[in-house]
Amino acid sequence: MMVENHLVLDGMPAAWVLALVVFPLLLGIAAWAYRRPLLTPLLRRTLGGVRFLLLAGAVFMAFGPQLRRSETREEPAPLVVLLDDSASMERRDTLPSAEAEKLARELNLDGTHPRRLDILLGLLQTQWMQTLEEQYAVEKWRFSGRAVPAGPSLPEGRGVTTALGDALVEILAAYRGQRLPAVVAITDGRSHQGTSVAEAASRLAAEGVPVHVVALGDPRPAPDLALETLQRPEQVLLGEETLFLLKLKARNWPNPGPVDVRLVDENGRTLDQARVSAPNEDGVRFALAHRMETAGFRRLRAVVDPLEGETAREDNTVDLPVEVTARRVRVLYVEGRPRWEYRYLKNRLLRAEREIELRCWLADAGSGFVQEATPGSPPLQALPADSASLLDAFDVLILGDVDPGGLNPDPLFAPRFLDAVSGFVEEGGGLMMLAGPRHNPISFLSSPLEPLLPVVVGREGRRSPTTFRPLPADSEFPHPVVMLDPDSERNLSIWKEAVPMRWSFPVERLRPGARAWLVDPGRSNAHGPAIIAAGGPAPEGRVAWMGTDETWRWRFPGGEALPTRFWKSAIRWLAAGRIRSDQGKARLDLNRSRLEVGQALSVEARLGDPEILAEGGELEIRLENAAEGTRLDPVPGKPKLFRGVFIPTDPGAGRLLLTLSREPDGEPLASASFEAVLPSLEWEVASQDFEALSLLTRKTGGMLVDPTSAQSLLQVLDGSQKRRQTVSSRDEDLPPGWILGFFLSLATLEWLARRRRNLS
Repeated sequence: MMVENHLVLDGMPAAWVLALVVFPLLLGIAAWAYRRPLLTPLLRRTLGGVRFLLLAGAVFMAFGPQLRRSETREEPAPLVVLLDDSASMERRDTLPSAEAEKLARELNLDGTHPRRLDILLGLLQTQWMQTLEEQYAVEKWRFSGRAVPAGPSLPEGRGVTTALGDALVEILAAYRGQRLPAVVAITDGRSHQGTSVAEAASRLAAEGVPVHVVALGDPRPAPDLALETLQRPEQVLLGEETLFLLKLKARNWPNPGPVDVRLVDENGRTLDQARVSAPNEDGVRFALAHRMETAGFRRLRAVVDPLEGETAREDNTVDLPVEVTARRVRVLYVEGRPRWEYRYLKNRLLRAEREIELRCWLADAGSGFVQEATPGSPPLQALPADSASLLDAFDVLILGDVDPGGLNPDPLFAPRFLDAVSGFVEEGGGLMMLAGPRHNPISFLSSPLEPLLPVVVGREGRRSPTTFRPLPADSEFPHPVVMLDPDSERNLSIWKEAVPMRWSFPVERLRPGARAWLVDPGRSNAHGPAIIAAGGPAPEGRVAWMGTDETWRWRFPGGEALPTRFWKSAIRWLAAGRIRSDQGKARLDLNRSRLEVGQALSVEARLGDPEILAEGGELEIRLENAAEGTRLDPVPGKPKLFRGVFIPTDPGAGRLLLTLSREPDGEPLASASFEAVLPSLEWEVASQDFEALSLLTRKTGGMLVDPTSAQSLLQVLDGSQKRRQTVSSRDEDLPPGWILGFFLSLATLEWLARRRRNLS
């Protein structure tokens, strides 16, 4: 504890007032009092000086002088330790063996390829950090997009981006008015947004705050292979050929060669393999496929072996979870008359009895005609006229070239049936509109089904002036329904070899959210090539448009392979909403299946039967094997609809289960899968930014060290910088005896001098 005394003047004016007004005035008065020419210059200056001191003393007392006694003590200075909490901390670097062994020994790490986050957390437990905490008031901050006080929490490496410059500027602002001896940053230096490191370094240097850096990561750009998922199904049927579309990127690989990518199951068994030629930074698309012969939740993965010297191996694998359902798609095919398309399509679906349960309704058949159906399924006696009956019995409805008014002698049946079909789609059913020259879509325009179509159609059909071959709308990235071969070039070749068609119904354009499957590249309008087939959501189910009735021609020259594969794929796609749930009792939808860690996933649950909640409880979503769930809130005015948000915190494939809060461990009502990936900005360029860190330390006068040399920072951070804190302070009046003695002495001196010189 130290005691310091300071003289304070509460009433003292500004310095310029003293210099320009008070001092000249006092000096003038003193000089004027001894202006007589009889006095010698020496005596005049002496007596004038005494008078000036008397006047100055009086003015001084008018300023209210007091003696301030302060008690102060020295404390350790504040020291900020800035910890990188961005996703690049999940990176594992290939370190030299000597450095890896030293790190493992000093930081108590397991393995020779620790994460940067493991090194950072290890540094916080070393004697080096303990010494800093003994010598300074260490205050830890975490940063990714911004800097926040760490408190008791430790970095987790979850930040979706890094702004090192912003973090340093925020630290400077938070400690403005205090003297920071230094900032110690433990980071890889990689920054993607915000204030540049150079600008932040200039501002810190201007404030005299050095930045010392413990640099994590390897500054050398290492070769990297990265797999990405472009398209994968969430649910498939037992026995279905399942297609996965992926992309392989190669970075910092000067001599790219062919790379093999494998599709493996839960036991590491290879199911399929693709050879990707010369991958590059933009990525090369390819496909893997496998026929699912085992029901249940399958955890498949795509794997590519790492390159020599590759450090970022986390992106060499992508998870491809898929739910395999062991049930048949229930299809109702309504047709007017037995045209060629009906005959061949009906027979094709009847033969697929392992995967499809078909029941037909031929409107032009006689009264004694037995409607056709899959063996073992009862033939229809009448068409269902309400959506509940359709939902209870079917997953997909195919409407062919049929007049709605001819489905039943009752004139009120047609509008009831169309309303039922609309409700069927709204509740998750699939609808295929199969065009014909007589009634479809002409007879359905201005009906409840027209706004459900994925296309805006013309008003009349026409025969093409020339034959045409429908081709995939996107030859490189075709829709799964028209992906007949995993290789996009071979797939396009199959479609080019199909027998030409002669008739299609004109389409003006796609509706929002829909996607073209097949187009006629020889015809186009202002919106693009003529659309032959398309599909899209509408609203909870799916609706497809087939603008020709000549798919039976695809039997030539390759037989049934092309049309069978197409129609099975189309029906499975249409039934996806129903397959995702237990025959429509509940359904769980995600706004996307692939997202970055930390991003919000919008979740929507739809109950087929609201009575599920009649016994109390709430709907929850929970990660598979997780202990706690997240509640879903009901949507006002829609008793079957519930919504919520889920934020994944860990990378990898995840599966959300829809459960009742009263039965958290019971059978889930529905499920949905997603894939959480590390943020792209954090992962694409994740090597240590040695240049930025060097500039930062050089400009601010700090030191740049690696984790094995962090101890050397104690040479400059030796605790000699202290912070003084005032414990108490009080003001006291000046001793009156001293003041009175001062004035009497000067006054007596002047009086004696004036008497001696006979001055009045």
